[in-house]
Amino acid sequence: MSEAAATWVMVGIWTGALLLAGASLGALGGARLEHRRAVRFAARCGLPGEVDAGLVRRVARRQRFVLAGVALGALASIATKGSIALIWGGLAVGALADQLASPAAPDGAPRVAHTTGTRLTDYVPGWLLGAVVAAFACSPLLALLWVLAPRGGVDADVPGTPGTEVAGLVAVAATALAGSLLLARFLVRRRQRVSSAADLATDDAFRAQAVRDALHLTAATSLAVAFALSLALHDPAVQGVARPVGGWAPIVLLLAAVAVGTVHEAGGGPRYWRGRLPVPA
Repeated sequence: MSEAAATWVMVGIWTGALLLAGASLGALGGARLEHRRAVRFAARCGLPGEVDAGLVRRVARRQRFVLAGVALGALASIATKGSIALIWGGLAVGALADQLASPAAPDGAPRVAHTTGTRLTDYVPGWLLGAVVAAFACSPLLALLWVLAPRGGVDADVPGTPGTEVAGLVAVAATALAGSLLLARFLVRRRQRVSSAADLATDDAFRAQAVRDALHLTAATSLAVAFALSLALHDPAVQGVARPVGGWAPIVLLLAAVAVGTVHEAGGGPRYWRGRLPVPA
């Protein structure tokens, strides 16, 4: 099979997978599926009260943005032959675009039920922020290991990864971390017009989701950078413990990301904001 044919096959597979996912999530229409998805979202995020038509529309819109982001990430991954982390990043970008598509309230508009002086840790627990920083920390640690690793052997003169590339990868990871935290802070402080306690609860639920999506950008970038640095640690001249560490690092980071997400969900992380930002009666 030619390279072009293989690319089209991958595009077809991803297109079919996204259409199937969109249909099952209610993002492609269908009142029953949309309502069912909204009910699940409300239960997962701890939203009080009944699921109304407005919430159903809001959840369906988010699903469409997310699927569009995943599609763009998949196309970018196929076109550039890059990391599948681009798909993960595309998901986060789509979800963030949904939040930003909601018009912000004008300056001076109150949030009605509680003050606008909310913090990042009102929407996500502190340990989750620590996990995000730890994911970034893997990049400079792997880069330092690459710098300190002994060189030698018969292939010592074979050109390896340039130091500027390794430094650039660490800079990309640092930029993603800074961007994630700044974007999350912006989302937390962004005013949103609400007219009732129910509207406030819905706004906070989606805001908490958007903050988590912003943090996913760091996770996706850290995984991609760790994979690239692991290749650098397998340069022919690199010797010692650096080689097996480089081989296992991306796998360990991926498993850690899955574990963090599982613990967050199992521990009621999506409902964490309810204990910090109670909804008034």
